[in-house]
Amino acid sequence: MAPMHTPAPTRDSALAGTMTIDAYARQHQLTPREVRQQMGSGLLQFVQIRGQIRVQLKPESPGNETASPDSSPSTE
Repeated sequence: MAPMHTPAPTRDSALAGTMTIDAYARQHQLTPREVRQQMGSGLLQFVQIRGQIRVQLKPESPGNETASPDSSPSTE
């Protein structure tokens, strides 16, 4: 008889749009310390979910990387 495997745990919707510090560091070729330093200096947004600090991922908006309301040229 084949061994029984437990099903994978369901993904919690509260974690959507976030990554662990270690996962973010691996993906961006940084050390976890560098990621924490970036969070501390305000370069990275973070959230705390159930006592775990996670990096908040920003949704990509195409063509809007550097645009801001104040940067539009004046028509006067």
